Amino acid sequence: STDSSPVFQAATAVFFDSGGTNKTHVAVFEGSSATPTSYTVVDTYTPFEGWAVSGDGNVVVGLGWLGCADAHAVRWSEADGIQDLGSTVPDNSSRANGADFDGNVIIGWQDGAGRQGAVWVDGVQELIFLPGGGAASEAFDVSSDGQWVTGIGFGSPVAAASAYRYNTETDTTEEIPNLAGGGEARFA
Repeated sequence: STDSSPVFQAATAVFFDSGGTNKTHVAVFEGSSATPTSYTVVDTYTPFEGWAVSGDGNVVVGLGWLGCADAHAVRWSEADGIQDLGSTVPDNSSRANGADFDGNVIIGWQDGAGRQGAVWVDGVQELIFLPGGGAASEAFDVSSDGQWVTGIGFGSPVAAASAYRYNTETDTTEEIPNLAGGGEARFA
């Protein structure tokens, strides 16, 4: 913007209460105010790790711990509260890494045989596969309209791999060639 006001209308933050309640709080900040307009105590998951905020600032996605070892991808909004996005692999965790502009398309990973790329469209999980049928690794970003998801292909951030882009409307994945010299991995 041309003045000192922020470009966004709302932003959301997640913070852990150090006041002895041991609860996670989600705060909504609007305009240029440094004081939250509202906040909600999230009781279902302690702690709740916020990993991303939707483009409109109304949805926080991340990881909700179910105990000491298991966690699920979660979505929070002031209107809907906390939503457990679940795990499609029994006794395995999932995590939300990002969201599109309005928070209806969420991306991340599903544990099973490693961290497989996953996308939740309106709360329903789909696993991402590479064109050859192998599992794509975790998804890292999504376009503002929710159509395109990017992530790393087979491998890991420290091993040779290519990036991918996944189309949520056509359920198709394209590999993006590794353009780095020396076989280094690159993220999309």
